[in-house]
Amino acid sequence: MEKPVINIKESKRIMSVDALRGFDMFWIIGGSSVIIGLSKATGGSLDFLTPQFEHVPWEGLHFFDLIWPLFMFIVGVSIPLSVEKRKAEGTTNRSLYLHALRRAAILFILGMVLQGGLLKWDLSKLHPCYSVLHGIAAGYLIAIAVVIELKPKMQGAVIAVFLLLYWAILELIPVPGIGAGVLTPDGNVGYIC
Repeated sequence: MEKPVINIKESKRIMSVDALRGFDMFWIIGGSSVIIGLSKATGGSLDFLTPQFEHVPWEGLHFFDLIWPLFMFIVGVSIPLSVEKRKAEGTTNRSLYLHALRRAAILFILGMVLQGGLLKWDLSKLHPCYSVLHGIAAGYLIAIAVVIELKPKMQGAVIAVFLLLYWAILELIPVPGIGAGVLTPDGNVGYIC
């Protein structure tokens, strides 16, 4: 049986990924204001939904808490598809890395602008773990390297290592004055970063 020839130039975008990205971007840019406004306009008939558009302080989960993880999921789904397509077009690994570095740098700088440390030139306010954009930039760079350099089985192993490493950091590294394994809002290693 002959293998079908895929012409990359004619390939279409994956509409389901684009739709999910659009859905998530709607909430990122303030879609919650639409729901809150509709609730007010209808005399509070949607008040049962409005708590879902606030972050849970520490324990629990609301819809609003899923927006960033969903965006990271979409990035994770998009990277292998994009890398595969660009490699099929003849793009070198070097070009892929340079493209990823430029994107990550832009995200990192935008994160610094967002948190205020860059425009004020006050490096004491620069906390690399503070902005969501910093997390996306770092995750994007790591994911690109993993997708370019490793086969799928090793990619799964890297995911397992990162999850175990994250668990170990939270559980085993002591927070000054608090100790190790304390997972309170102000007592965990992630908070002091």
